[in-house]
Amino acid sequence: MTAADILIIYLAFGAPIAVYKFLQNRDARIVRRCLITVATFLFWIPAAVNIARLYISNAYFGDSFVSPVDPDASEILISDLRADVRSELVRLGAGVGMHDARDTVDRYVGLASAIRNDVPLGGSAHENLFEAAGRAEFGLGVRCVRIRNRQRLERHHIQSRAEFLKLLADAAGSNESDAALKSALKLARQLGDTEMFDGVRDLMTGKAEVWNSESKQHSQSLNVIPVIAATGSLNSD
Repeated sequence: MTAADILIIYLAFGAPIAVYKFLQNRDARIVRRCLITVATFLFWIPAAVNIARLYISNAYFGDSFVSPVDPDASEILISDLRADVRSELVRLGAGVGMHDARDTVDRYVGLASAIRNDVPLGGSAHENLFEAAGRAEFGLGVRCVRIRNRQRLERHHIQSRAEFLKLLADAAGSNESDAALKSALKLARQLGDTEMFDGVRDLMTGKAEVWNSESKQHSQSLNVIPVIAATGSLNSD
């Protein structure tokens, strides 16, 4: 067996794994999908080991055969969707400047991600603060501070959501806002923000209703014109 034969066999094993990775990252940008696919095709052994590990853990040690969510892939998808929304809003104008649009989207995504991941705020910094104050028992104090910080984070998240929805509402008046609304809907779903998801869906529904109403009025106006013309001709006779 020559080196060429070994190479062909090696790449033959890597081809289906590369296709699997291409389909797994279907929501990512096409350039990123192609790069990941090519890298997997050339270096497929780590990916094969990871797939085997997931299969064994799900089939024999898990409650159901469902692969766990890859946090890295989720963060990549969120980053791509955020970039899509920003670029669409900047292209549409949406009544704000480019910097304001980017800042509004980034602020919402950052706060929503912190809520979604339940990031502990403060951490050991609060413990060090209570220790410096000479408190021997500071467990309750640390919990109270974390609850306060969590409530503050939620308030900022609600405010950023309202600002983001207003930005999308301003952009929804454009006939070319479908891409921005669809990307925002996917972003809200990926972040697990049900209120934002419902808000964007309502904007899309309202836009569809306005379009249907305008189309109906336009068709009715077209149907009225021949009737008026015919009536005029009858009166003239």
